[in-house]
Amino acid sequence: MVVENKNKIELLFNVVEKQMGVNQKEIKGLRKHKEVVIARNIVGCILNTELGLSFKESARAIERDRTTILYYIKVLDNNINYFKFFRENYNAISDKFWSKMSRADAEDIELQIQNLHTEIDKLTEMKNKLYLN
Repeated sequence: MVVENKNKIELLFNVVEKQMGVNQKEIKGLRKHKEVVIARNIVGCILNTELGLSFKESARAIERDRTTILYYIKVLDNNINYFKFFRENYNAISDKFWSKMSRADAEDIELQIQNLHTEIDKLTEMKNKLYLN
């Protein structure tokens, strides 16, 4: 599923970087600075709750364990309700992300079409080999 959502995930990382100044490498890294930790948390939550990726897929996208995503989801409501910095950034990132989503959807569909063409070519080649034998 992560491959199918590659462009959406990249778009989310780009939106987070523009909003918070934290890039994909930092989100996937080990830094524990406030902005990095919050950006990582927001990405994990959006991947799981809004994009519908599994805990494992969401964790893989940010190079963490699935239990990290479980924790992020567990504390999401409290972070949104009681932590203004988190709430403002989460809402801004989510809004910007979804406003740019149609382009990412089209790119994902194009990627799926390319993968299907490759698979069709492989199957055709296999079929031709069977006919020759």
